[in-house]
Amino acid sequence: MPNCSGACAHSHAAKQCTETVDLKEGFQQEVEHGCDCELPRHFESESFVNADSGALFAQLDDQRRLSSHMSKSCWKVGGVKMLIEFDQKASEAVGSHMRLSGRVFGIRLVVEEVVTERMPPFTKTWRTVGSPRLLFIGQDQMKFQIRPHPRGSRLRVFIDYGLPESRFGRWLGRWFAGFYARWCTQQMVQDAARHFALG
Repeated sequence: MPNCSGACAHSHAAKQCTETVDLKEGFQQEVEHGCDCELPRHFESESFVNADSGALFAQLDDQRRLSSHMSKSCWKVGGVKMLIEFDQKASEAVGSHMRLSGRVFGIRLVVEEVVTERMPPFTKTWRTVGSPRLLFIGQDQMKFQIRPHPRGSRLRVFIDYGLPESRFGRWLGRWFAGFYARWCTQQMVQDAARHFALG
């Protein structure tokens, strides 16, 4: 895994690496930052979507659709199926909370997240609050970014994350956290592209 810091550059400018990579169709990148920031790992996926930015933002702003891959059992992440619950704002406003819970291998998983940034029709950010109980990752922050394109939009989905706090969780995370981050961002991008391709 390359030691490269893109996501932490805004707060750790002195420690960022100078490597840059041109993003291409379907490009995915995973890096481990060369700094001691709270969320030292980063992964992102990007793709073209056949929809204008307004329609795409509306699709992704509904967290039930954006996180639909989490509510379906998938062997790639141990068969876990998460229940997603929302407050009255339904994740469509800054400060809105959502809660995901489920079980895998008899272990109860739960994480609470809050929307920290929402700028229609271009970007939205949400992150964990409290102490998440997940298998492969600990604290995380996710974001999607939409850029207009002559034939539609370019969608990028990011995740910045750390490993779980427990010794066993950190051991699992070293093996599987990158795989989970890749799967999660890929699913969000692919689901959006598939939705508008079928529409």
